[in-house]
Amino acid sequence: ETEGYDRRMAVWGGENVDQSLRTWLCGGRIEVAQGAYVAHMWRDAVDPNTTMKYPFPTQDVMRNKARASMAWFDEFIEKVYTFPEYQQFLEGVPLGNMSSFDQLKKKLSCKPFSHYLQRFSYVYLDTGLIPQDVFQLREKSTGLCLEREYLDKPPQKIILAPCGGGVG
Repeated sequence: ETEGYDRRMAVWGGENVDQSLRTWLCGGRIEVAQGAYVAHMWRDAVDPNTTMKYPFPTQDVMRNKARASMAWFDEFIEKVYTFPEYQQFLEGVPLGNMSSFDQLKKKLSCKPFSHYLQRFSYVYLDTGLIPQDVFQLREKSTGLCLEREYLDKPPQKIILAPCGGGVG
């Protein structure tokens, strides 16, 4: 009923967010399957058995995650786009046609993302995981704030930069 994977996603990355939110917001449920195991193989630079056997364009993964976010996060998408790695999508890098999500939401009478947050309020709201207020650390002499600079490869850098999130 949920029409499967997003056909416009490439390789992998982001499909986990897309599929789980399709399920939760569009009337499905996720169940525990007794005796089932799910595994993930971590790559180890010194173990040739774990070497990736195909190209993996990072920009495709970021586009996939941005598609899933744009499709399901509603007004909360603004928070996603505050992260530097998503800046490219604000500046015009295309996500591709998103109309299939609108059609699916209408067909299945999907609920908004705020419903998901309320459904799991004991995880997100009651624990403070989504805080009421967000603060930044401002360096007094320059007025700049600590920010994370996005780099293509870890480790990321912490820099002083203009403060985000509005004035103050």
